[in-house]
Amino acid sequence: MNPIKLITVLFTALLITACQSQPVQVLAPEVASPSSLATLTELGDSLVAEKKFAGASFAVIKDGVQIHSSMHGVYGIDNPKPIAEDTLFRIFSMTKPITAVAAMMLHEEGKFDLDDPVADYLPQFKNPQVMGDDGIARPAKNVMTIRQLLTHSAGFTYGFAPDSIVDKAYFEAQLFFRSPDLDTFIDNVAALPLKHEPGTQYRYSVSIDVVGAIVEKISGQSLEAFFKERVFTPLAMTDTFFRVPAEKMHRVASFQYWNPETKQIDMMPTEYQNDLTKVALYSGGGGLVSSLGDYLKFCQMLLNGGEGNGARLLKAETVALMMTDHMTPEVRSAGGPYPDINIYDGTSMGLGFSIVYDETQLPEEYSQGEVAWSGLAATQFFIDPSQNLAAVAMVQLARHPWELDRLLRVETQHGIDQLDDQE
Repeated sequence: MNPIKLITVLFTALLITACQSQPVQVLAPEVASPSSLATLTELGDSLVAEKKFAGASFAVIKDGVQIHSSMHGVYGIDNPKPIAEDTLFRIFSMTKPITAVAAMMLHEEGKFDLDDPVADYLPQFKNPQVMGDDGIARPAKNVMTIRQLLTHSAGFTYGFAPDSIVDKAYFEAQLFFRSPDLDTFIDNVAALPLKHEPGTQYRYSVSIDVVGAIVEKISGQSLEAFFKERVFTPLAMTDTFFRVPAEKMHRVASFQYWNPETKQIDMMPTEYQNDLTKVALYSGGGGLVSSLGDYLKFCQMLLNGGEGNGARLLKAETVALMMTDHMTPEVRSAGGPYPDINIYDGTSMGLGFSIVYDETQLPEEYSQGEVAWSGLAATQFFIDPSQNLAAVAMVQLARHPWELDRLLRVETQHGIDQLDDQE
């Protein structure tokens, strides 16, 4: 496949998968049963048997206990090694909620307010230009704020829409390929016009990468160092990195994509596989590699109201603020139809992830207040505070058509219902 066409369809896949949206309990060190939810085990087995994925792993926590863990298939079509508990996956946009948590830690410390202008911390955005429908860029009328960054309403885009002047400019800039580090990335983004006035539309974008740059600016640390010191070490997330240690590279699952022409899994071309041991651009929007167990610890921390592994990262009220709808109906709907917008009926944006604000507009497996996000290579998670429940799926297949986000919710809920019936 033509490389330009491939990168376009892969980024389109990112749009499709990115958004679906008590007492403190500590994650139990052991699984209640090696595989408690038969429905998820059957799902994983069928996905692999039908060659929809080379490998997959699922885990579920409820009421502070891990009630499910199952591994299916192999590392990749090029690697027959069985998927294991410690397999590492490129989680891409599931990096975004971690970046949001890092930012909110600084917010709690009084380092910034959500409605502070972005330019107060990144002067490159002091005088942004907005591209008009007539193809003329004019000075923005509205102030770009940090809250807008966290809800993808600041005016940025990702470069997906082929009929948009701004998206074409993003695509031609090849931001993630031509930016050796985060400082250069921000300079390159700031040189591009905004797609819309800040605060007026939702549009999935590079805005969480901009949040990562603000974390660096305020903390005086690289995003890599901040994450390790303030998030990963306290939560004992020992297998989550921007740069994978060389001695752990053998545990990284193969990066693959679904080829619609051949209707089979293909290996991602090498030009789109960077050396994970030499990463220098710390992308808060999509740069992390992690494991099933590590991301489950992150989800448990959020379920616990900010505490995990005996360490408190955030106050409960801050987590509650993150899990609140921060967009008006006008901003939600202004972006237009797919592929320019990827939040659906009944879902909106919290701070760093999607949130279900009206469960009546969604299938019965979705719950009011549920938050979720996913990644380019189909990694998925959702957190349902109403059931004290979280589920994570780790796979490594871009551009797939299998609705894994829905399947994860459906089979998790059905499995829990079956357990309840047995009691």
